[in-house]
Amino acid sequence: MKNKIKKYIGPLVVAVAIFVTCMFANGGIFGENKAESLLYGICNCFTIPGIILTGIGAISWAGKFGTFDMLSFGTRSFFGIFIKPLSNDMPTNFYDYRKEKDEKGRKWSPELLIVGAIFLAVGLILSAVSLIA
Repeated sequence: MKNKIKKYIGPLVVAVAIFVTCMFANGGIFGENKAESLLYGICNCFTIPGIILTGIGAISWAGKFGTFDMLSFGTRSFFGIFIKPLSNDMPTNFYDYRKEKDEKGRKWSPELLIVGAIFLAVGLILSAVSLIA
């Protein structure tokens, strides 16, 4: 149970760092006089890390199915011409490369998707509240 919770600490720290950066980039949201502008600022500060982390988590999930294998193989092959350690353990063709990746197993980060979705949901809720207020 503790290992599962520890996996969420990294994405949560990143999301909070983006939140704080957004807060200070907007001139500090707590100096606002009206509740509407305060909610609007907090809504933005939750939505931005939510979109970023949810997007990265969704791309990670799509990569689990081998979506970006051709891009990865082509990039490593190209830069392997200039940087020899990249091409030392590369298979000669794409099909062997993909087979090797499938045998190793593919991983993705559901923690990014979940933390991002939570931040995005809070941002959307605050957006609805700021429209009502």
